[in-house]
This record gives sequence, structure tokens and C-alpha cells, in this order.
Amino acid sequence: MPCECKIAGLFEVGFEGIISASITGSSEFIDIVSQCSQSPDVFSDVRKRLKGPSTGNLNITAYAFPQGGERYLGISCPSQAGVSLPIQSRFDCENNVTRLIRTKTGEAFREGDAMNGITLVGEFCSFRTVNASAQGGPSSPVVDTERFIGSDLIWTGPPFAFSTQDADSLDFNILGLDVKLTNFTISVTLPSPATNQYTFQFSIGSCEGDLV
Repeated sequence: MPCECKIAGLFEVGFEGIISASITGSSEFIDIVSQCSQSPDVFSDVRKRLKGPSTGNLNITAYAFPQGGERYLGISCPSQAGVSLPIQSRFDCENNVTRLIRTKTGEAFREGDAMNGITLVGEFCSFRTVNASAQGGPSSPVVDTERFIGSDLIWTGPPFAFSTQDADSLDFNILGLDVKLTNFTISVTLPSPATNQYTFQFSIGSCEGDLV
């Protein structure tokens, strides 16, 4: 596609509340020698390149409340929550496609006040956390709270609701890309409004191939 330059205010993501979005990608390959040769320049004469998994990452930061909704999700102290969703990439050489395979649900957590829209499922431990810094001056706040660890996380707010107990809710189509959620965090620190960050992964078809 040709290069497009436009101002951020005219960039359409298709969902409300998006603050920023970025897409990056990478492709793996190895050089191989296709035959034995006594050529003085063996790599130029018989070298082949075997392509491997080609994947992209989509990162999105957004406001975690609907337009006109409650900006702080019902909290009074700094709070956050998140979950990681590990994915393995495997190159299917027979079908010339990179397969993205979910391995398991990663560690889910919440910390601070319970936030509207967030449910931590299967809590199995908790521990104290302290965040204190005088770099901003002696009046800087000290956050002394508790982090809860669980097996699953449910988020019912915008822009992308999901439940890690439902694998179908972790796949989305964004900007024309079929993407899988791999990481999610949400945080609120008064007086700043609630924001969430998503990381998605997808297969890049144009970089996949056989020997070239």
C-alpha cells in the first residue's frame, strides 16, 4: 500500500476512546545451501533463503470508560489490573502460514481499589505492595496497597471487552487485521482518568513463503 500521511484526528480506528495505536512486525528466515558445490562463491551460486514465522504486533491505548461515563471506575486510590496471554508462533510450511497458538492463561492480577468492570477470577494469593518516591518532593503520595493474584480476568468496559475464560472473546478484527489479545493492563491514578493498554499479535501473510 502507498504511504499515507494524515493528522491523528482524522485517523479512523473504528472504536471510540482510542488514544494511540501502533503496528509493527517481524519475519524470521534462515539461509541454507541447497546443494553441495565446489564453486568459489558458494553462497552467491546456491544459497537459498527459507522464510519462517512472520508476525505483527498491534498496540492500543484507550480511555477505559464510555463517552460521558464515570472517568475513575469507582476508585479513590491508585489502582490497576492486568493479564498476560502467552502465544507461540509456528510456521506451517505445508500451508504457507504462521499459526498463532494460545498456550495458557498467564497471571492475572488486580491492585488497589476494586474497579468497575474488572473481575478477577480464581484469586489464590495476595501480598502487600508499596510505592514511595521523594523525587517529586516531600509531598509526593505513598501508595501502600495489596495485590491480588488470580487465574482469569474479565473486563466488561470499552473499547474491547473480554473474558480470559472465553477464548472466542480474545480474538478481534481491528484495522482490517485478525488479531489475538496477548496482554492487557488498566490503571487509574487520580486525577487522571482510567486508561487501558492492549497488545495484540497477528500473522503477516505477505512475509511468509517457501525457498526464495
